[in-house]
Amino acid sequence: MIVDSLWRSVEMRELIARVEASEAVMVALQDSAEIVFEQHGSGQDPEKLDSELRDLSATAGPDIAAAGERVAALPIAVWHTDIERARDAYLAHNRAWQEYMDRASESAAEFVAPQPLVNETFFDAEAPFYRAVPVPDIFDLRERVALIFADTAEESGSSGEQILLNVSAD
Repeated sequence: MIVDSLWRSVEMRELIARVEASEAVMVALQDSAEIVFEQHGSGQDPEKLDSELRDLSATAGPDIAAAGERVAALPIAVWHTDIERARDAYLAHNRAWQEYMDRASESAAEFVAPQPLVNETFFDAEAPFYRAVPVPDIFDLRERVALIFADTAEESGSSGEQILLNVSAD
């Protein structure tokens, strides 16, 4: 029992670390896209805006896919089904981001289009993650899960959520 509890905690800690790394790639893309919009938005240079956004997507897509592969490659004991469900829920979110990047690499308009699947899969992953946090929580994993999903209650945007970027300069 004690050994399995520790094993479960180590698996969940590694899953969270891999998810945090995946989310960091998505945050970096969003930050870069915001800079591109600031530099070339509001009609200043629409061709440059389009080109740079498509390039960002083409670069971020493989990085997001690689992060997803690292999440998928995490070995999880077959009886730790709650951790496996959390991983699978997050992988659905990562796949939604990959599909979004595929579309955005073809059309930069995707950056200002609603991306409901990206957002829904992020919201849907929250509950399985909380259910998978072992008790006792010896590594303070619940706190890390809370940081990943910090903005879901307010639905105000988060690392995992796709945000609609404002194309007009402020």
